[in-house]
Amino acid sequence: MAVVHTATSYEEYQAAALQADHDEAKTWWRDMADCYLYGWEVIQDRLRILLETMESGDVHRLMQILHTGMDRKKADILRPKLYTKALSGTKTLIEQYITAMCTGFRTVAEWPTPRDGSSKLRSQQKLDFLYYSYLAYGRTCLVLQGGSIFGLCHLGVVKEMLKQGLLPTIISGSATGALMAAVVGVHTDDELRDILKGETFDLHHFDLSAKRMAKKDKAITGHAPPWWQRYAELTYRRLRRWLESGFILDPNVLGATVKSNLGDITFKEAFDHTGRVLNITIAPAGPGSITALNYLTTPDALIWSAALLSNFTPATADYAKPLMMKTHDNTIREYWPRSPTVQPPQKIIHPVTSPLSTLCNHFSVNQFIISRARPSFSLSKIPSPIKLDNWPLLEGLTKVFRNEIKHRFRMVASLLPGRLSNNRFVHPGILPGEHLTIHPEVSWRDGWRLLKNPTAEDIDHWICIGEKSVWPRVKELRPRLAIELEIGEGYRKVKKRKEIADKKERVETNGEGGTESMAVAKRKGRTQSEGFVS
Repeated sequence: MAVVHTATSYEEYQAAALQADHDEAKTWWRDMADCYLYGWEVIQDRLRILLETMESGDVHRLMQILHTGMDRKKADILRPKLYTKALSGTKTLIEQYITAMCTGFRTVAEWPTPRDGSSKLRSQQKLDFLYYSYLAYGRTCLVLQGGSIFGLCHLGVVKEMLKQGLLPTIISGSATGALMAAVVGVHTDDELRDILKGETFDLHHFDLSAKRMAKKDKAITGHAPPWWQRYAELTYRRLRRWLESGFILDPNVLGATVKSNLGDITFKEAFDHTGRVLNITIAPAGPGSITALNYLTTPDALIWSAALLSNFTPATADYAKPLMMKTHDNTIREYWPRSPTVQPPQKIIHPVTSPLSTLCNHFSVNQFIISRARPSFSLSKIPSPIKLDNWPLLEGLTKVFRNEIKHRFRMVASLLPGRLSNNRFVHPGILPGEHLTIHPEVSWRDGWRLLKNPTAEDIDHWICIGEKSVWPRVKELRPRLAIELEIGEGYRKVKKRKEIADKKERVETNGEGGTESMAVAKRKGRTQSEGFVS
């Protein structure tokens, strides 16, 4: 069991988890399909029918069967207790079913068309099938929430989900999470594999700030102060800044760093480059105000400006800077007609609807994966000291006690002054869909890193913490995400092949540069209108 907690890679973690399950006789539980926690008979029958249909080669019947399974929670397979019994995974039957569903959609996407085989399944039929399957199944949004300097753990969460092939195509962020989401949202998957390490980030603005401060101190005293005095002054300065503006790091330096790493790229440009939807939430300015910034609501807004604005709360509205945009002639100016910004707390209308509800309407989101890196939240994570599987009454009492403690923590936070309260733009209680929360294990022992400017080594440290937090949740993430991502990947491949085939057909029919036929133009336009799958 100790090896599980000291693993240095997911492969090492999974091997240790399998061994621990074997030693604790949990392997038999995984292999035994019969269980009261989910509709195992339904899953077993569907798995049998799927395998038989794929073996028979009847693609049209396969499409019908796949369509009847467009429920993420089919037969209660996402029930949390199914993922706490064993360390290495859930029921083998569930894993086999998810694999079969993915194989089924892959089979449809790769099925020959009349152009390259004798099949009667046309490319447009494939696109329609995958499109409506995506609508029925819904999409997932990865929410990177808060964390101050600890928010760098979000990059580790993204990095490990990308390694596992489980990174959603919709990323949302608030506060420090918005800065991390911005980094993810402007890069493709291939680019992310190369940049998610400390040495690739431009941190020279922090070095310049430190040098300016040291030069200023030397000009006043005539000599450089000792190291302990510098740390004491830095601690005082950051504590005062946090109390006054809600920032630990200098917002001007932070803004310059974000801008230098992202550049003047807009939400629409980022979407066109990556195919990934980036959403940044800001504190509301009143009823009807913009709270979710993305390529549909604010396409011309600059991402670095939106990410910085997300770090301001109603209590620190006086320090907020306006949202910036890029015009058609690449001129940078204040957002027009009105810059979304936060308002002083007395102008806030309560209760406030979750900004993430906008994603449900615009992008068919019905599930959220939340990465929350907050030491304060860890205080309310009270683990059970003993295993209570066979003690349902004691388990229920422990759950009530744990929830009561969490409730008290939230009450205390809400009573604190505005700048000290735990201002949250998103709370699990008001999320408009299913959610799973990942908690990077941030220790208060890492607090000393707050007393110095971030370095490449610090970024690597936080990324490593974020990666490790994903390992135990892979067994839950795969059933939630694998089918959705397979449908999206199949749609993109079929659409690309169809565009190439249509272009070739136009050339053969009308010659190079000729006018395309009405039928081809109609098919082309229809495909593009349905191309929201990104």
